[in-house]
Amino acid sequence: MVESGVMQSFKQVRIFQVPTAAVSGWRAQIAEACARAGWEYAEIQAGETLDDFNDNSVVVGWFSDTGDARAHWIVHTASPSHVLDLLINDGFDEREAVYHAGLRLAIASTVAERGAAVAYQSDPSLKIPGLGHVEAVGEGSSACANPRAAAFALYDRLPTLPGTRVAWGVDMFTYEKDTQGDDRRIELLGRRRLLFNGPNIALPPGVWVAKARFKIEPQDLADLFIEWGHGADAVYLRHEFVRAGKYELTLSRTWTKVEPADFRISIMTSALAGWLELDEVIVERAPDN
Repeated sequence: MVESGVMQSFKQVRIFQVPTAAVSGWRAQIAEACARAGWEYAEIQAGETLDDFNDNSVVVGWFSDTGDARAHWIVHTASPSHVLDLLINDGFDEREAVYHAGLRLAIASTVAERGAAVAYQSDPSLKIPGLGHVEAVGEGSSACANPRAAAFALYDRLPTLPGTRVAWGVDMFTYEKDTQGDDRRIELLGRRRLLFNGPNIALPPGVWVAKARFKIEPQDLADLFIEWGHGADAVYLRHEFVRAGKYELTLSRTWTKVEPADFRISIMTSALAGWLELDEVIVERAPDN
């Protein structure tokens, strides 16, 4: 359904939608509203070129080019659980779903921070300038409580401004094989190697601080290398632990574009005994420099 009213000439409307099971229902209703009003309707995917559209047009999809001053932008977002559920139902394993969900949500946050209006797919209607309120029908918006969704809490409301923080628990990281039970205790016995890394959840541009809390019991000395960043582009510190105890380490890095975030710890010299156990990594967006 579309709200009645006088249709007026308007600049382009572009709607960035995060993927959920409800998207096709929303798009069908938006397309119908456009048809009734004599507007142009189009869908686009990431990587496709934005063609020139006439005024009185709506372009829906996943893209991040907000340079067209004529366009009115809307971010149509949803809970991370909905995004993860759709990707998993489409055949992604959980690690892949985390990676791709993070990219979609981080780009949505970036577009929202640039000034786009933010609407939620759980809302009863979507206000489109020049068309009025479009209501979704057909597909439900329920989602299972995906246990990994808590790691995406920074995307529950957009945009993710300074002060936004999230806790990444032990289940979000990838470990070497020598771990014991759910607590992910890592035996330090062995050669120099990567102990754990992850979760490769994308972050939007900004200064992001990672605070790691962990326990360690070295036999004599544990020489650790701690990194925070994306791939080889990371900040790091190296520290020799000689006493058992609980520790907290903080690293800060500036994301200049949307990129997956990887926190990792390696042991730099071989060890004959000892263990390390991660509690959590707290990630927070700091004020921009």
